[in-house]
Amino acid sequence: GLGPVTPPVAAGAAAPTNPLSQVPLDAIAMDIDGWPATIQYAGLAPGMAGLYQLNVTIPFFVRTGNMEIDIVMGPPATDYWSADYDIATIPIGK
Repeated sequence: GLGPVTPPVAAGAAAPTNPLSQVPLDAIAMDIDGWPATIQYAGLAPGMAGLYQLNVTIPFFVRTGNMEIDIVMGPPATDYWSADYDIATIPIGK
């Protein structure tokens, strides 16, 4: 998961739709294909239990194909040496 959210949600309960249960945006950073992505929303997926959602803007210079994404969590998210570092691959098309 992406850590604690505000407002908090009980374990196993569906996330609310209003207000959204969000992760502080200063506690997470993401890049795609080595380019910093702008995170629009990070938090629990509304109406779902135990599922996090990230809404991001894909950087213009990202290549097409299967690209690596890196997610850094923990304040400050830009401190790559002390934060959690997760890697996944997603398909990108233009």
